[in-house]
Amino acid sequence: MIPSDLHGRADLTSLPQLARGLIDLGDAARQGSLNLPYPPSIQRVLDRNVLACLREGRMPPSSVPELVAWCTAPLSARWPSSALPGFLSAEVTLLDPRRRLPTRSCAELAAYGSDDSAEQSVVLKLEELAQAASMPALFAQCRDFLIDRVAVTNDDARGASWKPRIWKLVQHLYRPPAPAHAHNGLTTCPACGLLATVEHGRIAWCEGEVCERGPAPGPGYRAGKVRVLDSSLRLFLSLPGRTERVVMRRLAERGVTGTLLSGGLGAYQLSKPVLGRSTVQVFDRVEPLLLAARLSGSSDLLAVIPDHLARARPALLKSVRHALPPELDVVVTTQTAATEGAPQHA
Repeated sequence: MIPSDLHGRADLTSLPQLARGLIDLGDAARQGSLNLPYPPSIQRVLDRNVLACLREGRMPPSSVPELVAWCTAPLSARWPSSALPGFLSAEVTLLDPRRRLPTRSCAELAAYGSDDSAEQSVVLKLEELAQAASMPALFAQCRDFLIDRVAVTNDDARGASWKPRIWKLVQHLYRPPAPAHAHNGLTTCPACGLLATVEHGRIAWCEGEVCERGPAPGPGYRAGKVRVLDSSLRLFLSLPGRTERVVMRRLAERGVTGTLLSGGLGAYQLSKPVLGRSTVQVFDRVEPLLLAARLSGSSDLLAVIPDHLARARPALLKSVRHALPPELDVVVTTQTAATEGAPQHA
């Protein structure tokens, strides 16, 4: 079952705030605006962890840079027990130790909890985009653009290889890549579509984390010539969006159509129930208890886990199901099970 501290916001540990602070630090560094004082989100976390360490007789981090260094090691290595939540494995790291980039666990932790969470920021960006587009069809085209293109080159933008009206609406969501991306043969992963880096002609690191390594898909992006989609949009829209379109297409082949619901990341109202549920949404997330917490406020929902993720993390589906309250009106399943469970054409 979901740990009690996942049911309400008042009992949160400081780690979700730390995750958001790490993302804030990365944004500030990329924009060249990382100056003292540090972002308040990260400074508050430092203060709280110093206090927790002192209470347990541990040596606390002496500065924000040392706190960040802690985040490249497994949580169990440094953090005081009072700061460790029950909803993350003790072996989770929040920053990739080599590239100092937030891990998916960090991003999902940042998406949990408050009104300023990473997921809520994506929802707000999409709502603003829908208002600017003014027409559902144009918004759908913009949303597809963001799913398909996590990176765009300057030549793409100048050549207008897409509709200029779409680019005008979405261009503010793209920015220069982080230095750790720009200087390591930046490309996109052929499996998940997210950012990846190339070394010696092969994918050395992939933002999706669960993809098999293989040869680089082709020429990479040159530093100074590429802009990348906001990281939260990459993880919470583009990543599940690729599976979402497969699921919706296969449901349509079985006579079940879906209408995208406003005010969210990608929930669809179904024309016919599938596995007894009238709405469907794809979730591509690696932390089962955080996903269970995300689903705990839902009802009449078919939550779909991508097949590739279920294969890479065999225990994830069972862990999510086990953590959900038995009375919750949510079915969690894989994309194949969801589409095969759809009613056939009459």
